[in-house]
Amino acid sequence: MLVNWDRVRVLRDEIGSDDLPEVVAMFLEEGDAVLARLATPHPPARIEADLHTLKGTALTLGFDRLASLCRTGELAARAGQAVDLCALHAVWRDSRSAFELGPTSQRV
Repeated sequence: MLVNWDRVRVLRDEIGSDDLPEVVAMFLEEGDAVLARLATPHPPARIEADLHTLKGTALTLGFDRLASLCRTGELAARAGQAVDLCALHAVWRDSRSAFELGPTSQRV
């Protein structure tokens, strides 16, 4: 499942329906910015920090698969290993699309 809709409902309950679109937009912009940064070469420590930030965004929005990839990437970057940035970009794109389409777009 790309989006954990239970997490999205909790977020809505925490901040309120009126503020949800603004908060979601902020997190989506942050995720886009991090992924744009990751598209250029950086030292492993910077990649690890960016993946940590993206993981937080993913967890907030219920993008569980992306959060898992970020965690794996964080560990790889910390060990000086390559991170599959193509997979991160693809899962971000797919998660974002599923989120924008809403809960009925996913079949469990």
